[in-house]
Amino acid sequence: MTEEAAPLPQQKAITAELFSRTTPYDHTKLGTTTIASSPLLYKGWGKRLTGIDKDPIHPFLYNILSIGTPYKHEMELFPIMKRFISHKLHVDSAGNVFFIVGDPKPTTMFSCHMDTVHAKLTPVHIYATTGPTEQSNDFIFGARDSGRSTNGVPCNVGADDRVGMYIMMRLANAKVPGLYMFHVGEERGGIGSSAIIRTAPEKFKDIKRCIAFDRKGYNEVITHQGGKECASDEFGRGLAEAINAGLSDYARQSDEYKYVTSRNGMFTDSKNYAPIVAECVNLSVGYFDHHAVTEHLMLCG
Repeated sequence: MTEEAAPLPQQKAITAELFSRTTPYDHTKLGTTTIASSPLLYKGWGKRLTGIDKDPIHPFLYNILSIGTPYKHEMELFPIMKRFISHKLHVDSAGNVFFIVGDPKPTTMFSCHMDTVHAKLTPVHIYATTGPTEQSNDFIFGARDSGRSTNGVPCNVGADDRVGMYIMMRLANAKVPGLYMFHVGEERGGIGSSAIIRTAPEKFKDIKRCIAFDRKGYNEVITHQGGKECASDEFGRGLAEAINAGLSDYARQSDEYKYVTSRNGMFTDSKNYAPIVAECVNLSVGYFDHHAVTEHLMLCG
């Protein structure tokens, strides 16, 4: 079933595509104090996305953001993935979800992860900022239920790495060829990627490059993680140039959106593949304040 399929009945999904603006998004206006302050958040700044209005977010992204899934709870997402990803999904012995698009012996692997940093399985209310200026509109953040507030209290929205999942869904449904890996346990040190490398390294014998979508900010191609080289500078620069060539006219006007190589990465699953895959990078995908209650993502369609 394609991404335009009806939303799951137990999770109201919205119908609009990602909202697109022609004005800059200034995430600095959403500092910790601002988002965590309930008077600002719930008395003028916050609009809860209910799934009824034509809210500015894709239904797949809305559904996966609506539930926090720590390690060992990732399969709660499987019905949503089956509904919106138009390819047959497979699950390995560690719980990683994967599939191949195009050539049965792909040379490119795309990577993201399905776990979040929530302490337990957590229903998440999705909010969008509504002001006071256009530059501070349409940031997405989360709240959880609380007996102290009818609106709940701010919580991690799970943009790390729901945004990566969303990007890979769009790539797969556009039939971009490659091996698609949705990992479990990344937030616990890459449990899923470590397991599949240990038990079935032959799956990656033809893979020449691994591209992960799991980095904060807008414009980094991470070539080093934890001080270790995972990709050559030459590959990183070439990938950055290729991405920049496809940027919108508006994005090209600001260096904020132009990808550059960086050696400042920490960890994502692509690091675990570095011993067996020549070029392993991690790309910025537009979330900020990862792992915090102030975590948020941009709606730059």
